[in-house]
Parts: sequence; C-alpha cells; structure tokens
Amino acid sequence: VGTETGNPNAEYRFDPLRSHTDEALRLFMRRLRPVVEAAERLHTVIAIEPAYTHIVHDAQSARAVLDAFPSPALRIILDPVNLLHPSNLARREAVITSALELLGPRVAAIHLKDYVPEGDALRAVASGLGEMDDRPVLAYAARHLPDVPILLENTAPHNAAAARAHVERLLDTVP
Repeated sequence: VGTETGNPNAEYRFDPLRSHTDEALRLFMRRLRPVVEAAERLHTVIAIEPAYTHIVHDAQSARAVLDAFPSPALRIILDPVNLLHPSNLARREAVITSALELLGPRVAAIHLKDYVPEGDALRAVASGLGEMDDRPVLAYAARHLPDVPILLENTAPHNAAAARAHVERLLDTVP
C-alpha cells in the first residue's frame, strides 16, 4: 500500500508555517504507528511517498520516519520530482543524492516523471518533457535496487510511448 503524507489541515493544503514542522511530523508518526503495526500483522508493506508540499517533505524527514519505525513493513516510494520545489531547484542534484543515500535501501518503488518550472511551482509532466535528469536515480536503481519497480507518472496515451523511449535511452547510458 502506498500513500503520500499530506498536510496538517482538513483542506490537504500546503501550509508553509505548519506543514514542515516537528509537530506535524510527530502527529504524522503517531497516526502512522497503527498502520505500520497492521502491515506487520498482515505481512505486507506500507510505503510513504515524500513530497515537498507535504509533512514528509524531504529525505531527512523521511529518514526520521524510517528511523522511528525500523520495521521492514515500512518502505519509501521515491519520486525525485516530488522532492523538488523552486526553493531547492538550484540544489537539485544534492537533493536527489541525499534522498538516494538516506532512503535507498528502503525504497519499494520509484516514480519517474519530469517537471517544468512555472513561477513559484513546478508542473509535473511526462519523462523527457522537462528539465529532470533521471540518470543518477536510474544508475542507483540499476546498481542497488534491480528488483524495485520503476513506474512512469504523468503519462497519457499521447505521451506514454515517448516517455518510455526517453527512459530506455537513459538506461542505455547507465553504467
């Protein structure tokens, strides 16, 4: 089972004053505990997907959750674009490298998509249609996560074949 981590309000809306706080992270972990316990009992996996506009918003907050729950029943869905925001875009390589180093061994699935900057936001698009360089993620996956599924996001019938071809071209360059 996979889920995003949301925000501490009923509107599920990013709140720059509350979403990234220790208080919000503690609340999330309190609410996650029975879910992880149920996953353990059922011999299944719950995977959380960090996203910049959610409570679990970066590799460090995701690592804090994993450290609080050392259970193999809790894993990560790694979507590199979800970790990016105009405020950290200049450091995108470091953001992605940190995510791979801190979260890699607990990744259950990888989501690939691309992004286009639009003012104070990033618009998600199909792989190959924006500015994302997926080669580091694909190289890491090839070396360390060969059995982890990689899923294309933000694809539709009109762009799915091109997105797949783009990823296959990138895979041809991965050592």
